[in-house]
Amino acid sequence: MSTNVSVVGAVVSDWIAPRTDAVPTVSFALGVVEHPTQQKWVLVHEKSTRGWWLPGGGVDARQRFDEAMLREAEEEAGCNVELLGVLRVEHSPGQGYDRMRVIYLAAPLDPTLPLKSVPDKESKGAEWANVDKTMAIAHGNATDPDTGAAVPDCWLRGSEPAEWFQFRAAQGSAAPLSFLHQERQGSGAEDQLGDADPPRAFYPTTKQISIGLLAEGKMFTPQRVYWLVETGEHFNSAAARVCTQLGLMLRGVHRVEHYMDVSAPEEQEHRAALNVCYLAELDPSRSFGDVAAQLGCDPNQFSEPIVFPLRMVSWEQTPVNE
Repeated sequence: MSTNVSVVGAVVSDWIAPRTDAVPTVSFALGVVEHPTQQKWVLVHEKSTRGWWLPGGGVDARQRFDEAMLREAEEEAGCNVELLGVLRVEHSPGQGYDRMRVIYLAAPLDPTLPLKSVPDKESKGAEWANVDKTMAIAHGNATDPDTGAAVPDCWLRGSEPAEWFQFRAAQGSAAPLSFLHQERQGSGAEDQLGDADPPRAFYPTTKQISIGLLAEGKMFTPQRVYWLVETGEHFNSAAARVCTQLGLMLRGVHRVEHYMDVSAPEEQEHRAALNVCYLAELDPSRSFGDVAAQLGCDPNQFSEPIVFPLRMVSWEQTPVNE
């Protein structure tokens, strides 16, 4: 159970204890798989008539996001990859349930191996594509460089390949993998379900934020004081709301924390919690000690600032049903 503290809206959280404010959330993982020596990225030729897209899809029950991404890259692109970083964590409030996606930056373990070329139930295959080819597919006029034939299913399933390939071509950076902290209570999917296709991860998820302080070139991170994200509210909006209440200037994101409890044998009892830790600066008119106490920051515990732009936590621009 949550316990009220002195700051309006703040709670001391038990994280993944049963909560009435938890929102059912379906999860997905996508990967921008980058060639180590060429400006090319993996494009998956999707099954059916879905066109071309990034390797990725739904997170299976009991899986973490990183585990799902490794699985999807192998299944859809025939590519064993190493995860290099996080490009964005997306949270999209919906009608009756929310969506969460993690977009990873990845690289092939062996770039000399061919990508998938034999169609199966997961995809029709995969190719390395540069920005020009990706944009030609997006515009429906891409051709095979050897035969001149039109590329089949010549469209992008979603805008993500064009967005992220151009971002990386322009030297856009990713956050380290530690930006997304993941913990699981209970066994993973591979330990529970044998060869059967597992169900999707769809957990009642408590959503909350915490706020640390930036002062005198130091970072003071909070300890167990959180603000609940309101139904239909985005995380960045919640952070702006709380900072306004406390007279703080929102400066960025420190990290995202995802916890799930899948220890119960019944899936209906599985649950999760999602916290985004933000960093803010103090208004000069406020007392550091008073605000630090309100945020749960210990003035004697600090470190070098690690701040990422707010765009690292966003929402899906054009949701795709994975």
